[in-house]
Amino acid sequence: MTDASTQGRRDAGTWRRWAAIFGLAALAACTTIAEPLRPAIYGYSLIVSDTVVGDTTIGGVDYFAGDTVTDTVDFHWPASALPVRIWVQDTVGLPGYAAAAIAEWKHILQYGELDAVLVGDSATADVIVRGSAPAPAPAARPAARRLHAAPAACEGGTDVFISAPDHTKLWLPVRVYVLPKYPVTLPETQACLARVTMHELGHAFGLFRHSPDSLDLMYGFPDVDAPSEADAATILILYHQASDLTPRPATDTLPGGP
Repeated sequence: MTDASTQGRRDAGTWRRWAAIFGLAALAACTTIAEPLRPAIYGYSLIVSDTVVGDTTIGGVDYFAGDTVTDTVDFHWPASALPVRIWVQDTVGLPGYAAAAIAEWKHILQYGELDAVLVGDSATADVIVRGSAPAPAPAARPAARRLHAAPAACEGGTDVFISAPDHTKLWLPVRVYVLPKYPVTLPETQACLARVTMHELGHAFGLFRHSPDSLDLMYGFPDVDAPSEADAATILILYHQASDLTPRPATDTLPGGP
């Protein structure tokens, strides 16, 4: 149970984060003209490039066999797809780490922009989290875009499959892998698994790129235990703009299909 003082600190931290993002902190200084305090956001878009197999039309543009289609795409889970259903393999403490990660990201997006729940059936999941090595991508699907994190005591990866060559759909499920490299009884391994699970779910929730700042959770080699103000600012911006991708079950495996 969260006591009043702890909740107060969390609420105050949330206000400060919103204030910093939208420049409200400038209101505190009435006699001094200064730039609004805004945490720097980082890039979250994914650049995807595929070759057209046969003549086709995409978005009103004609492409011919051999042409290359390159797009910069953003993604966040639409309200119609919520809650995001996440199945987690019951190994190395992953269910507990995943539940904590969901709570942390939802606390940032606290106005209902994101909701996610753990489910018991992987066949119904939008996101699958495993504690094993990534499986090879099925040949019928476009190549996965693999997003990877590798701190010292564990490592993780997230595979996102985007329809090709149209780049309009995110095939489900998104696949996440979190692997210990040292014994799971060690405190440093447990801490690593917790932060990398949170990092990888950040990818699954739409932060497709890494931050260049080592103080952010979404850095490629994360060494912090929770999203930073820059992580929070970035995902808030992402969830308040249009998404380029529509989540779809991966039943349509033909490139550019409906």
